[in-house]
Amino acid sequence: METFDFKEARSKAMQIGLLGCAFWSGSFLLFVYTFPSFLSELSTVLGLSSVAVVGGIVRRLRQENASMNTLRCWWMTWFSFMCTVLLTTAVQYMYFAWLDNGRIWAKMGSLFASKEVVEVYTQAGASDMLEQIQQLISEMPSLPVRDVVMSLMTSNLFIGFIFSVLSLLFIIGTRAGEKK
Repeated sequence: METFDFKEARSKAMQIGLLGCAFWSGSFLLFVYTFPSFLSELSTVLGLSSVAVVGGIVRRLRQENASMNTLRCWWMTWFSFMCTVLLTTAVQYMYFAWLDNGRIWAKMGSLFASKEVVEVYTQAGASDMLEQIQQLISEMPSLPVRDVVMSLMTSNLFIGFIFSVLSLLFIIGTRAGEKK
């Protein structure tokens, strides 16, 4: 790639987005199937690692193509994460439509109804907040899958934007380290 070809870059960004989807979907499924255990906490690490993976791939592409300036690198990371968001949203839809059947909401409900959690909220003077959380969790299974997934997609879009900027900082930071 001597000159920057947006068509080829878009294709590569889609491939990177597929890899990002594997990380995000793995993170999501690890969370919902292992909640509330330590493994569900590790799902965050898996999701965050997509920043370094996407940044590393785009950094390597930048090293191969001198015409990739900082703005083009950010475009690649942004486009990759937007593809990640769309694919992950499809996975989340499939999970909530066909696999969950209210299981995650039941687990969350039992967690927030447990004696230990109630005691912590009561000691903190947040009994009202606990009641609101319990009420919200009890209403979640009655929401249409489309509404739940659209809410997740909105969050994913915001996270994807932030991750694209973090990946760019990863690219710029490692490039600055290479020049020294």
